[in-house]
Amino acid sequence: MHHVFSESAHFLEEYHCLRMRLKPLTIGHRLLLHDIRSPFILQKDQFRKSDLQLAVLVCAQPYPEALKTFRSGDLPFTVALFAATIWRWAVAKCDTAAEARSLIRYLNAQQDFPRIQEKNKDHEYRTINAPMDWILIRFLMKIGECRSSYEAMNYPVLRAHALWATDGDLEGNRPLHNANSPGASNEIRDFWEACRREDDKLYGSI
Repeated sequence: MHHVFSESAHFLEEYHCLRMRLKPLTIGHRLLLHDIRSPFILQKDQFRKSDLQLAVLVCAQPYPEALKTFRSGDLPFTVALFAATIWRWAVAKCDTAAEARSLIRYLNAQQDFPRIQEKNKDHEYRTINAPMDWILIRFLMKIGECRSSYEAMNYPVLRAHALWATDGDLEGNRPLHNANSPGASNEIRDFWEACRREDDKLYGSI
């Protein structure tokens, strides 16, 4: 499983910069960083210490709170007050280059994308190969069984599998293969045979 799928499920890894714990990066955070022309989101090499402070100010708060901060009056005054009250010791003591590397590591990790398989001679499309758990989460939200990914994570696996299989039977749109599918790779054939053997154990040979 690509680490994006596992990390995005629970956000277990913590990131810190300028003595502040950074929140999981949201789409709103990223748009706000673009709005303030942060060199860290624009991938520019040159930056000032104030650029680092502003980026951390955005990412250390939940997005709605960060947005309020940047909409509430005079931005330079807000930043100065924030730095004076919370960051005075941290900013004075910090190694700016090292802290910038920590922020860049956080941004890179939080914006990573699953590995995409290139199209091959048998198929004209490229695939991401999302793990079944995330496919089920998206499926449960799509059919209205769950309202959010967090709700879907609490859904019984067995029932999710039953719904997925039933929907595939009714719609006939599941990307299922068997050993005789045109262009089936050895990997697909091995997988199909393994599934068939398990079905035989549970239900008897068909």
